[in-house]
Amino acid sequence: MKPRILVTGAGGLIGRRVLDLLQPQYEPVALVRDAGCVSSDVETIEADLGAPDFAARLPTRMDGVIHLAQSSDFARFPDGARDVFAVNVHGLSAVLDWARKSGVSQFVHASTGGVYGKGTGAFREEDRPRISGTLAHYISTKLAAELIASAYAGLFSVAALRFFFVYGEAQRKMMLLPRLVEAVMSGTPVTLAGSDGMRLNPIYIDDAAAATVAALRLPGNSIVNIAGSEILSIRQIAETIGEACGVEAKFQCTAKNDGDLVGDTRQMRELLHCPAVSFRDGIARLIRARSSGLV
Repeated sequence: MKPRILVTGAGGLIGRRVLDLLQPQYEPVALVRDAGCVSSDVETIEADLGAPDFAARLPTRMDGVIHLAQSSDFARFPDGARDVFAVNVHGLSAVLDWARKSGVSQFVHASTGGVYGKGTGAFREEDRPRISGTLAHYISTKLAAELIASAYAGLFSVAALRFFFVYGEAQRKMMLLPRLVEAVMSGTPVTLAGSDGMRLNPIYIDDAAAATVAALRLPGNSIVNIAGSEILSIRQIAETIGEACGVEAKFQCTAKNDGDLVGDTRQMRELLHCPAVSFRDGIARLIRARSSGLV
């Protein structure tokens, strides 16, 4: 019998690709707000993690969990703060409590590289969190979720994955890479902090999903950065987008850069997955999908 894996947030960018990768080795079960956003051949549970009684709809037995659900109001502070807390903290806590009663042996959950703040070097998993900025409330809920989940490591294996700038087809337009693609293709100047802008190491969705599924094998209590192999400035990213779509990227520079957000990927590469899709290839795929009307 195949291990059954509950994937929360299965209708999201990472969740949809994770569902594909879990088959045929695992039997995935998708937990989504809208059943229409996942394939009909996957067992699906429709529930809202912000609702107080959603856990009553979960199966009585499960082997593992990939918890990717998060509030879509993450950038709407303070108006969306209550929903962010309800989903990211209370929802995760309810799934953990259900998991301990349901035979779960592996629990993987999505956190964010934003917990590190900004700096001049690549952040390692042991670096101290530094939370600030406009997303401070959202990032705080993710760090709280890490701490809460780690307390369950004596009951089942727990892995917190700190994602850095995942991108791919069908991503929400409000996210960084789709916004940069839209700006470059429309001729809108890309704003840079300093001469080149912040540096980051984005990761294509296929690589992020592969690392997520591989985390089901991790023992004990783990924290792993999930990021790409190439460290690029916003200028370099925009120029690569321009080359891929045949236009020249335009820029406007503002004040001094206040730091970079780069994740050290040594643990990811050693324990989970080595990114295989270059940024140039990933962006080309994203632009082709956009031109075909798929995003």
